[in-house]
Amino acid sequence: MKQYVYRINSEWDIGSEYLVFSTKEAAMKWLDNNPNIDDILEEDGGTLNDIIDEGLISFSALEIVYE
Repeated sequence: MKQYVYRINSEWDIGSEYLVFSTKEAAMKWLDNNPNIDDILEEDGGTLNDIIDEGLISFSALEIVYE
């Protein structure tokens, strides 16, 4: 059975470049608690879901390979 971890892709430097998450929900929780996102939302005037819907933040599923 394939297993995956999730990476956050962002138009901004939000501190996620070296992180992977066990679930997409864990990644969302990390975003919800990230002060950099608060700053972006204040500038943009939207919500986290708005910037995800606009494609400014997205998620990639990375397959874990065991050998």
